[in-house]
Amino acid sequence: MFDQSYAAAWQLGQLLALNSKQFSVGLYNWKRTNQLNTVQQAEQQALQSALSGTISQTSGDGEATQDNWVKKGVFDKLKSRGNQLFSQSSPQSSQSSATTKLTTSSLSSLKLSETMTDSGKITALDSTPPQLPDYLNTWLGKLVLLSGVPFNYLVPDERMLPVESIRFFQLDMNWINCLIDGANSIGRSTAADAAHDTASAIAIRNQATARARQIRANWLNQEVSTSTQTQPISGFLLRSAVVSDYPGLVINAFAAENSGTPLTMLRLEKLSPNVLIGLFEGVIQQVIIHPAPEGLHFGVNYPDSDIQSFTKSLRYIQASGSNQPGEEINGVLFNVPFRTGSYQAIQVDNLANSLQTNLISNQGTTSGAAYTAAEFALEMIEGVQEVAFVNQ
Repeated sequence: MFDQSYAAAWQLGQLLALNSKQFSVGLYNWKRTNQLNTVQQAEQQALQSALSGTISQTSGDGEATQDNWVKKGVFDKLKSRGNQLFSQSSPQSSQSSATTKLTTSSLSSLKLSETMTDSGKITALDSTPPQLPDYLNTWLGKLVLLSGVPFNYLVPDERMLPVESIRFFQLDMNWINCLIDGANSIGRSTAADAAHDTASAIAIRNQATARARQIRANWLNQEVSTSTQTQPISGFLLRSAVVSDYPGLVINAFAAENSGTPLTMLRLEKLSPNVLIGLFEGVIQQVIIHPAPEGLHFGVNYPDSDIQSFTKSLRYIQASGSNQPGEEINGVLFNVPFRTGSYQAIQVDNLANSLQTNLISNQGTTSGAAYTAAEFALEMIEGVQEVAFVNQ
């Protein structure tokens, strides 16, 4: 069975390239220049091979200096040999049996046409991979990160991404390679064009993939990783009102649950007012999302399906064993006192006394230790709330 999505990726890459005038014209001109350099290299090697016998037979022994070659007539022989090679005279003209002319037989000897249509021979001419101009490489790097890819290619059916949902995925690099090859097909009309594209395909893919890992870091003036190990690229699609209601969302992805080192973010962009895409270097196991930490405030825990009342957790005021001040006391919650008949106003004096009593009973502080407004603030202050999603 053939995967038609690869063919769709190739065609999409070509259409996206044609849609960008700067990229398509720039790629075409770069290819023509690259092919011209290849032809010149092939000509030089073919002529060196054809003329090497003349030089060795004429110069004989002795130092290959200009004066020595003039005395032995090497330059005259080379001139004569060149005239013979590029002569348009008929094969019946008076020539020695060793003479090669640029007729049908000489073309066969030089094998330029054969070289220009053989990707292996083109690669052998120059071991240095062709380098794309920076703006072309950046365009392909963004393409690797699915920039410009229509949304229906990412989510073919709305039921795959319902409202208030998150979906994890991993990029198929074969699909990405087809996308790049489609974009690289601009100007491919002859066998020689196809051979040159084949010879440079791997280098272009590697350059585009490497640039994809640098785009966001360069944009944020961050240090670019110099690691040569290629990691898979994974990501998520989030469809939620949170995307539009909290434009400054902070998102971190991790390779394992509760891992301390986040994955390198490659792309984070809104595709619509309520759809967000994120791409990371590595395989996502957990994503943690929270609003931007723009300020601090006092707060309590809101009731949910398990706990029907407002509650408050505790933090250590004094060190206790391996626990340091400010760390949360696990598993400890107490009900927050409100004014009678209302959940709109907290009884602050009762709350402060309850905090101190529960701290002493749970070894968060000691009896008689200082308990002022500073300790009260340490217990009451709240940062932003985090929500974690696990890829299962």
